[in-house]
Amino acid sequence: ELSASQAFLDRAGRVAGVGGWRVDLVKGQIEWSAVTRRIHEVDDDFEPELATAINFYAPEARPIIEGAVALCVESGTPWDLELPLITATGRAIWVRAVGEAEFKDRQVVALVGAFQDVTKRRALEAEVQAKSELVETVIEQLPCALSVCDRDLGLRLVNTEFRRMLGCPDDLTQVGTARFEDVIRFNGARGEYGSENVDATVAAIIERAKLPTVPHHFDRVRPNGVAMEVRGGPMPSGGFITTYTDNTSRKNAERESQKASDLLVNSINALDDAFALYDVDDKLVLCNQRYKDHYPLCADVMVAGNTFEQIIRTGAQRGQYAEAVGRVEEWVQERMEMHRQPWSQLVQKLNDG
Repeated sequence: ELSASQAFLDRAGRVAGVGGWRVDLVKGQIEWSAVTRRIHEVDDDFEPELATAINFYAPEARPIIEGAVALCVESGTPWDLELPLITATGRAIWVRAVGEAEFKDRQVVALVGAFQDVTKRRALEAEVQAKSELVETVIEQLPCALSVCDRDLGLRLVNTEFRRMLGCPDDLTQVGTARFEDVIRFNGARGEYGSENVDATVAAIIERAKLPTVPHHFDRVRPNGVAMEVRGGPMPSGGFITTYTDNTSRKNAERESQKASDLLVNSINALDDAFALYDVDDKLVLCNQRYKDHYPLCADVMVAGNTFEQIIRTGAQRGQYAEAVGRVEEWVQERMEMHRQPWSQLVQKLNDG
């Protein structure tokens, strides 16, 4: 019966990939199971020696396992370590070594434990860790703030730009403990959503976040003047991801550009002369009202983007130019040839004389 039990344990160990070992401190003997021998890549008849068995561990790991063994012998403290090991064939692997003391009359008389090759698991963990670090690095380098919430609205990920741009306290951006609704309530309390119906606004935002179904995109100006573009959307596993882009500089530049454009247009409209500006593709950029007044029959097509040829052909077809009457296409070609001259002057007779 004992032999059958031992055979069962050996078979279970082979299936699980877990070997056993025992050190008899009284006799100075060490025993390895078949799986333990296989992990060390030694022959089935290999007999380990107490003085040299520990040398299979990598040099940097030997002081660690020696310390654990010594402590267990002295006080009975068990150990559970993962350490690098060099097999008999010279192959570098990682093993999990577990050990505890056997007592007799309150004295440690033996050490017994388990041995497992965890190289593949360690490699997988290292690969996952490397990918995780890569993702974190990419996220940290993004030129925008980013946050990720799970299906329970727990904050799962934020980058440094999120903390800087939104100015939230550290406890509200602590991954694992912070919650989306805490951030929203904090924003509401400091005036991020205006001063009217704040509670209702906060409640509505939280309710929408509980069932995100479609992407969202909107612009928001914070009380400190920062203009943010907010984009977000649901994730397949539940929850949602949101990005926040600081568009303050772009918005300011757009306003300044618009001011300059308005100033230019107003200045041109104030001229006594007709004025029109075409780009390198001969498309109308802008013109003043005086210019349109000179050509009333085609003034409606004098819009930005229409070409010079489109405008004059429309005018010719509508009888705007006296010289084009009865010969529209011929006149358009003559007018375009003159128009292409870098410096040209033209006295043009209109239909009204």
